[in-house]
Amino acid sequence: MPKLKKKKPEISAELKPYVFHGVDLDHSGKSEECVAEECPLCFKEGKFSVNRTNSKHHCKVCNASGNSAVFLKSYYESLKSTLLDQHTDLAQDRNLLAPETLVKWGVRWASLKREWVVPAYNHLGNLSQLYAYRMIQGKKRFLATPGFKHGLFGTYYKKKPKIILCEGPWDAMCLWEVLKHHPDKPLLKTSVIATPGCNVFSERWAPLFSGKQVTIIFDNDHPKTNEKTGQTNQAAWKGLESVVSKLSSTKKPPKALKICQWGPDGFNPTLPDGCDIRDYLCGV
Repeated sequence: MPKLKKKKPEISAELKPYVFHGVDLDHSGKSEECVAEECPLCFKEGKFSVNRTNSKHHCKVCNASGNSAVFLKSYYESLKSTLLDQHTDLAQDRNLLAPETLVKWGVRWASLKREWVVPAYNHLGNLSQLYAYRMIQGKKRFLATPGFKHGLFGTYYKKKPKIILCEGPWDAMCLWEVLKHHPDKPLLKTSVIATPGCNVFSERWAPLFSGKQVTIIFDNDHPKTNEKTGQTNQAAWKGLESVVSKLSSTKKPPKALKICQWGPDGFNPTLPDGCDIRDYLCGV
């Protein structure tokens, strides 16, 4: 009788943030401390461990320690050595004008997983999420670090009276470049930021928009009908309506609120499904 293969032990929620970013933790045993082959911060072997119950890490060489939130910040800071020429191919692939834009937005190369990561921030301006730009089912997508809440891409400036909210960081970066080179210098008065997706908007972010002149630019999503339910859904428009509702219902709503309406029904059938502001500006 053939031997049955043993199931690999499941990764606990406390370990997932580390494993997600390529830390090779041995979690097969029963020990509380799971040891990695090398420290992701100082790269010394066999000295980095994570507690499987409280998510705290420690390296006996560089003395790095703390919970998973501390690790996320320390790990991101350790990627500072990304060279400008490494950004060139990504800038071209994303139809951006210059690799310096990626540097400005904090995009860095993570060698452990051989992928790009993009930081996102909470309503206080602190790093709260690190998204991996990863191949999923044949397509590059942004994946959030497990166990952490979604954040906003870009830099929010409290004193600037205008905000443009895009869907996804590539759109925001492209628009930011266009505004940067505009002769009227609109970036002096405008913050360009982005949500991770059209249906991702936290009420915690709403105060950032209070008293501002806000413009929301989401994608040109065509209506899609669910074969099982028969219901028709237009993702970006539905998400946009949700954002408008959350911003309008706060104690201090935006001073003005504009939306990008691609067509009379919220989409333009003559443009491709999913067409976004980056495609429009680049003529794709």
